[in-house]
Amino acid sequence: MIGLASVAVVGECAIHPAALTVDGEPFGAVHFGRPQQVTGLSGFDQNFTLVSKTVGVFLSFFKITFWEFAQLAVLDRVLLAMIVLAVAISSITWREINSQFYIAVLLSVLFIGAINGTIGVNFRYQLPVLGFMAWVLISNSVKARDRLLR
Repeated sequence: MIGLASVAVVGECAIHPAALTVDGEPFGAVHFGRPQQVTGLSGFDQNFTLVSKTVGVFLSFFKITFWEFAQLAVLDRVLLAMIVLAVAISSITWREINSQFYIAVLLSVLFIGAINGTIGVNFRYQLPVLGFMAWVLISNSVKARDRLLR
């Protein structure tokens, strides 16, 4: 009876048969993967070492970065071109403060996306890049104009 009540309340089909014998705790551990007494199986990321988690973040960084730029290539080529142009200019003028800020913010938001790990939802985290990208492009376009007018 208790097991059937937990199925009705939880509304899940992954109820472990041991839940039928749980005494006095109808809302206790009834699913696979929970760290309580029903199955003893650990969750997905509980037994990873710090080294494997660190490597996982870097692998996620490359995966998420690839997909984010692939989405830009499909959906907004102009923005992708501006980002690539600002990266190229910043790598040439890396001693200027605006270039350093742009590269730092760009890498920071890409790592935030890697920590999040979800493809396609990281644009809201990447919005700060736009201001620094504009700063790099505008300041270097003014410098290029001044060089041409001399």
